[in-house]
Amino acid sequence: MTIPNVTIGWCRRKATCRWCEQPVEAGTPLLTVFFWNKGDDNKRKWNSHMYFHFPDCYAKQGMDYLNRNPYVPYIRGRKSSLAPDDRRKRFLLVRRFNALVQRRNKDNGF
Repeated sequence: MTIPNVTIGWCRRKATCRWCEQPVEAGTPLLTVFFWNKGDDNKRKWNSHMYFHFPDCYAKQGMDYLNRNPYVPYIRGRKSSLAPDDRRKRFLLVRRFNALVQRRNKDNGF
């Protein structure tokens, strides 16, 4: 999907709102979302326009999207399902393994 162009301006002629499907009258604020579908020689598509009442319907459809996709906090690092004791044992085992690999490589001249 391409990134849309979002513009706000005055409605010059009657359009249909994508969210509420009511007409947007001429002379009222209008938000236009324009998707460029560039395509290639084998695949051509139409560019698409979406019109919204501004700011009411555009904000409502945005909030509807956010309600359907709730906030999930970003957690840095890996999530471990190990208990703290097992995590410590794993850490010591991995540290020992890497020390042996490093010693082996040093002996071979790497």
